[in-house]
Amino acid sequence: MYNFVKYKMVCSTCFDTSERKVQFYYGNLRVWEYNVGDCLIWGDPQEGDRAQRHVVVSGVSTCPKCRQTSSFEIVVKDGRIESVNLSSGRYLFVGDDEYFIVLSSELPG
Repeated sequence: MYNFVKYKMVCSTCFDTSERKVQFYYGNLRVWEYNVGDCLIWGDPQEGDRAQRHVVVSGVSTCPKCRQTSSFEIVVKDGRIESVNLSSGRYLFVGDDEYFIVLSSELPG
């Protein structure tokens, strides 16, 4: 399963402005629909660990008008979705099952 986060954007191919549902695999995988700022829900089945403090998650979405697929970076800090951005190329998600990169797993003190 997977989850979604809503993200409003302009398609770089057809220039249509729409609210996208960016699909990602992190947290409790039960097709939850989130907004930026929401806390993730945890529990089986899940991907990742709530103790991971700062994570970048791979996401994907398709334009509803022209069907162009775009890749995204979803930043999760302290269990909360902090931002959604078009993929910058800064992070390399390797392999078919590498959906997130842990930047910090240190718990707040």
